[in-house]
Amino acid sequence: CKNNNDGIINFINVSGGSTPYYYSINNKVSYSSNSTFNNLSPATYICNAKDANGCTVPDVSVTLTEPDKLVITPVSVQNVNC
Repeated sequence: CKNNNDGIINFINVSGGSTPYYYSINNKVSYSSNSTFNNLSPATYICNAKDANGCTVPDVSVTLTEPDKLVITPVSVQNVNC
């Protein structure tokens, strides 16, 4: 929803290397053992994964966009006659 910061990035199908895997959405500044990142605002995130040995995969750029504001327009209006 507009202005809700409710975006999600979920790493799936990570394999190979040595477990456990670690995940980053901030250009390798920090890593998490959790593969799901919630409550994200619209932005471009540089995503990366690494294994227990520190081996990484190429970065992936993910852009979360914000939907248009929901607008309701009356279809018809009929005044009440009293």
